[in-house]
Amino acid sequence: MYNRSLKGGRVHVNAIVKVFILLLCQADLAASQFEAENVFLKGTSALPNIVNLSFRQTRDIALMAQDETITFVSEDDFVEVNATCGTFDAPCLNLSVALRQIQRRNSSKIALFPGTYSRDGNCGLELGDFPVHISSFPGMDSSETVLNCSSAHSDSGHHATGSGNEYSGNKVCHDDLKSLAVDTGGFVIKPDTRNHVSINGITITGAAGATGGGLHISGKYANVSVTNVVLSKCRSVSSGGGIYVANGASVILRNVTVDRCSGGLDGGSLQSARGGGIFIQGNSTRASLENITLTNNSLNSKSGMGGGIMIDDGATVRIVRLVVSANKALFGGGVTVGKECSVNLENAIITENESEYGAGLGVMTGSAPTLNASFISANVAQYGGGMLVFSDGTPVLEHVIFQGNRAAMGGGAFAHSKSSFKGEACFFTSNRASISGGALNLQELSSIHLHRSHLKSNTAPQGGGIEMLQGASAFIKNTALEINNASLATGGAVSCIGGQLNISATSKLVMNTCATLGGGLYLAQGCFAELSKNVTMTVNSAGGQHDGRCLKKGSSGGGAIAIEPSDDANRPTALIIEECIITQNHAPDGGGIFVTNKYKNGAEVTVLATTIRNNTALGCLDKFNVNGDASDSVASSCLSRYGSGGGISSTTGTLVLARGSKIARNKAGADGGGLHSEESASVSFRGNTTQIAGNIAGSHGGGVSHSGTGTLTIKYGVVILGNQAKNGGGVSTILPNIPSIGIRVQHGVISGNNIALSQGAGFFLTCSMAQGEFSHVTLQGNDAKSGNDFYWGRERSPTKPLRCIQCESSKRYGAATDAIALSLKVDIFNQFHSGFVAPRMQVLLVNQYLEIDETSLGASCQIAAYRNASLERDADIDISGELEAKSVMGLATFKHFIPRGRLGLEYKAIIVCDGIGKLSFRLKVAHCRPGYEPIISRIDSAGYPVARECLLCTDNTFNFDGVACKSCPLGGKCDGGSSLDAQAGWWRSGYFSEMLFACPMRGECLPGNMTNSDACAQGYEGPACGICSNGYRIQGGTCIPCNRSASVLFPLLGVFGFTAFLVYLFMQPAKHSNNNACLLSSIIFMVQSFGLLRDYDITFPDGFDRVAQMMDLANFELSALAPGCLSSGTNFYRSYLVSLAVPPLIISSCYVFHFIVEYYLRNQIRKHASNRVALKDCMREVCEDIKRRCIRNATWLLVLTYSGVTKTIVQLFSARHIDVGSFLRRDYSIDTSDGAYAMFASTGYIALLLYPIGIPISLAWRLYQGFRSSTLEESDFRSIFGFLYGMYRPEFLAWELLVLFCNFFLACVPVFATERILRKHGETRASSYHVEANEQKNSRVKRRLDYGVGSGFSAACQMSIAQASCLLLLVALLWFRPHFMNLHTSQQATAITIILGWTLILGGFMNSGEVVESYSGVDAPHHVLSEEEKNDLCVIASAATAFAVFFMLVTSFTSRELGDLCVRGAHVSQVALAWLHNCVHLFANKTPEEPFVKTHV
Repeated sequence: MYNRSLKGGRVHVNAIVKVFILLLCQADLAASQFEAENVFLKGTSALPNIVNLSFRQTRDIALMAQDETITFVSEDDFVEVNATCGTFDAPCLNLSVALRQIQRRNSSKIALFPGTYSRDGNCGLELGDFPVHISSFPGMDSSETVLNCSSAHSDSGHHATGSGNEYSGNKVCHDDLKSLAVDTGGFVIKPDTRNHVSINGITITGAAGATGGGLHISGKYANVSVTNVVLSKCRSVSSGGGIYVANGASVILRNVTVDRCSGGLDGGSLQSARGGGIFIQGNSTRASLENITLTNNSLNSKSGMGGGIMIDDGATVRIVRLVVSANKALFGGGVTVGKECSVNLENAIITENESEYGAGLGVMTGSAPTLNASFISANVAQYGGGMLVFSDGTPVLEHVIFQGNRAAMGGGAFAHSKSSFKGEACFFTSNRASISGGALNLQELSSIHLHRSHLKSNTAPQGGGIEMLQGASAFIKNTALEINNASLATGGAVSCIGGQLNISATSKLVMNTCATLGGGLYLAQGCFAELSKNVTMTVNSAGGQHDGRCLKKGSSGGGAIAIEPSDDANRPTALIIEECIITQNHAPDGGGIFVTNKYKNGAEVTVLATTIRNNTALGCLDKFNVNGDASDSVASSCLSRYGSGGGISSTTGTLVLARGSKIARNKAGADGGGLHSEESASVSFRGNTTQIAGNIAGSHGGGVSHSGTGTLTIKYGVVILGNQAKNGGGVSTILPNIPSIGIRVQHGVISGNNIALSQGAGFFLTCSMAQGEFSHVTLQGNDAKSGNDFYWGRERSPTKPLRCIQCESSKRYGAATDAIALSLKVDIFNQFHSGFVAPRMQVLLVNQYLEIDETSLGASCQIAAYRNASLERDADIDISGELEAKSVMGLATFKHFIPRGRLGLEYKAIIVCDGIGKLSFRLKVAHCRPGYEPIISRIDSAGYPVARECLLCTDNTFNFDGVACKSCPLGGKCDGGSSLDAQAGWWRSGYFSEMLFACPMRGECLPGNMTNSDACAQGYEGPACGICSNGYRIQGGTCIPCNRSASVLFPLLGVFGFTAFLVYLFMQPAKHSNNNACLLSSIIFMVQSFGLLRDYDITFPDGFDRVAQMMDLANFELSALAPGCLSSGTNFYRSYLVSLAVPPLIISSCYVFHFIVEYYLRNQIRKHASNRVALKDCMREVCEDIKRRCIRNATWLLVLTYSGVTKTIVQLFSARHIDVGSFLRRDYSIDTSDGAYAMFASTGYIALLLYPIGIPISLAWRLYQGFRSSTLEESDFRSIFGFLYGMYRPEFLAWELLVLFCNFFLACVPVFATERILRKHGETRASSYHVEANEQKNSRVKRRLDYGVGSGFSAACQMSIAQASCLLLLVALLWFRPHFMNLHTSQQATAITIILGWTLILGGFMNSGEVVESYSGVDAPHHVLSEEEKNDLCVIASAATAFAVFFMLVTSFTSRELGDLCVRGAHVSQVALAWLHNCVHLFANKTPEEPFVKTHV
């Protein structure tokens, strides 16, 4: 069926070709191409192999069909064999016929129709006797033209030369290969003359032969090109399962795939089974391979070499873009390069191949292939998973990546004995070996050179990165070895066993790990390693726990480097490190470098100009603990232990550090934070730039720990600085008792700022001082609990003391030994309290240098009382409690012993410490402590009372002196003992102050035990919390935060109201008598008097204090109107000076006003010259009227401001005396004892005479003059002073002045009726007991202080005086009735009654609690109004006051007084508007329609 389809398709193609040729002749090429394509597609619908061809491919096929030089071949049942076959219409039946045709035609081209050729005559043909070019149709994939040789047979009549296939009947093969005798290979090309043979675009499958199952190319005349060819499932008896090239042939392979081919089927030797995919050999053979893919090819697993490709016997091959995958062989599963070959391999991918030796790449003896930019991965072998180099092989690798390869030895590469290779910029990553050498395994005498390469994440039980054996050498430059792991044994990065290792030129070993020894490097059996030129080893680690158990000490260590000594002393394991950095490595022992103790004296380590820092020896613990104790029993349990040698740990051999080497900031859980040496190790530090600095050890030797039989030498300016350990912060030496020198510290060594938590900050010496030599050492800034510079034990050196020749120390006692005496840490307490646990007492155990032996532990000390039988008082002393103490860090602390004895007497006590000595001291029994009082138990023989115990003060009593309990003071809360807390609203000046003072403002003092400013609420400060803090202002008796951006509306309204009042006064006609001003006078008296009550020692209920402050505005208390923080931060002196300036300001203002008006009138006269005479007369009259008005108004204002000025002046003398000083009541920031107050007080006396006393006397004198001169009824006198007497009967002219004096008296009451003044002469009772006398004396002192509002005494007295004065004035008013009109008497009586009523309410009810408490004592039964009841009472009183004022206004209105006032007010407004009108015309430079004088008149 397939052949019929192919035949039908060929007929259609023939028709298409003809049509296409006709179309080429047409003019429109584009249209022709379009039609030809459509016709071609229609004609090829029955040809499935070429139906999807592009137009170009169609054109090429059409052109090829017309090429007479091409012989076509098609496997078709209907094609006849004749002399004319080979055309497109009549192709030849097979290749054998086609070869004869091209030879007959003298051509070389053969084209194969698409299809599978499985008949005879297509395989097993010899080519090359003449030029041949075999190809498929253009554009066809090689898989569409297939030569299936598996079913083809040899045809002796169908080949070019007629000689037949010499491999078809090979009788040498074994019986299992007899089936191959009838098979044929692909093509055999071994010409006798040089003719070019090319094969293109076909697939050869199932071919088999003795060599070269698919293609056999050999001979020096062979010149073959193979392009776009696939060889699949081809087989060979010996070599070259897919392609065989040999004997000087010249071959070009391009885009060739060899898949599933195999060789070595005869089971022969390695020499006969080679190249499962491709085999190339021969000294003169040349091959160029490009884009070659070798997959799934194989050789006999017991004898094959080169499963993918093998190049052998001196062949020269260049390969570009090679893929070798999943091939198998015994040697070189992917690629094998044989002896003396010249191979250049670029861009190769060698992956997933398998073999016993060199799964990816195998390099044989004497071969030197070059690999560049290649990738070798996931190959698996026993030796050399990625590559194996056999003896004398010398490959050169550049930019080659070995990744994920696996092997038993050499996961990445395996170097056989005497082989070598060079790697430039190569990467060995994630390779694994099951035995050793995760990345590289170097056998005896092999060598490698690595430059700019990278070994990362490789793993093996030993030698995670590189494994080197005896005689092997590795030269590593500028290469990084990172994260390699030796999972079971040694050498995380490199394991060198007897070889030579050289690492230099900024190479890095980072984060490598191993299970036992050498996280970075492991050196053993005479290995010589040299690290130089900035090699860095960091974050490498070794050892740890295994299955939860700690390895034996010495079997794991060396985070960076581990060195195992050699058993041959003449060939020691040696390490030289120069100009390198070893940092942040960690291991159980030797965090940086570790020298094991397997053999003695077989290790030499030299460290030159190298820094070893930040390394850690942790033992088997998870974290480092500087306070750890290495001697803990847990260390011997094998579950965990502490490590030694944070930087270096050495147990044998010699170690030299010189030329500026630095061991810094290393840590060890046990000994030797910087370096630990023991057993037979000898260590030498040399050079003035060599440093041991900042190291830490948990036990001994923060810088250096040395023990054993070796010698520690530190010379020539070595610096030991800032190290820390429990013992021996700088150096610790523990030596056996042998006669040899164990430590030498000489020639300018500096030890400074080292710290020992216990003993010997500079040097800790546990040895005979005969074993050490110390000279020319500088010690400075070392710090230890015992022995800042040296600590040496007397037990090991009892006869020979420490001697340091010409040493310099910054401390007087730089050396220390064991304790030999006792001393008290501090002077004993002056007094002990009988019956109470004594304060902790510490006894110091001091050494022969008089320093504390802070390392002394467990010494037993006892304390006891000393009794003298001859002294009676000694019988009263005894000591109980805990009388024994164990020394800790040189201190024996007695914490709970209780002495008992007579209060106030002194006794003797002793302390004895076993094996050290005893100490006596004086013990004085103190009087009772604060909050207690003595209990007298008996009377001694001398008649004195004996007290040995103290009793705690009970509730509501206290004391601070321990003499006698006192009653709780007013305002205090006593819970017994020395407890004295302040109640809310009370204040104490200090913790030991026994007096409390009531706070002047509401809510400012907090309850509790706080004192001074700490007891003040937020916003308050100073004495008695009476000062508002900065940013606060007083309002309504409290300090409130002041709003700095507050509105100025209220101040402006106040100024406007006062200005309106002044205008009203000046607009009143001069001749008006003001006979009806009693209503206004009564209201002003009432408001001013109520405002004066704010300064009394009383407390207003919440809300009403603000009302009282507003009332106080009538007394010109203007602070309530101050906007924002204007009043914050100012003191009383400003208000005082303003008050002094008010009367002069009033008088001067009136005078200035009179002058301005007179000046204005004179100008008006000049402007009206025509009527000047009349205007002068009028001006004279007006000026006199203005003058009378000014005098009258000045007098009014003086009377109106009298109350406020008087209040301010007398407040200057109102001082409050408390225990911390005397302060002005109005302003607690003013101390009345300083010079500034004295200066102001001196002016106050003058101001008191001038204003409060002088103004009433002056007015009385003026009225008296008017009475004597009978001018009281004259209009001029009455217009000025009539408001003072016009409403009173003649015999009571000065009644108004009596009212003024009442205000003066009310202002003086809170100033002079203070608690201090009233109680100054209080009586005291005499007492026969001295305690009561002292208390009575203190009581007299207390009575002279002002306790304030809360005491109640001053409030009661002040209210009583105010009530008496108001009552007296009211009685006089009702008795004498001084007014002309009864209405006026009633108005004034109502005002006085209102004030009297408020004094009764405020004194009798609002402060009743304080009054009762003051007189009855604490807890006396009485009724005190609650805050809610006080508020209700104030509301009722306010309502009554409002009703009384309203009644006054109604009665005045009914009597037309209020109506007259309104009429006068309207008249004043009319006149003011007229003045304003004229002023507008004046400023506009216009003459008014009427003269001013006329308008005024």
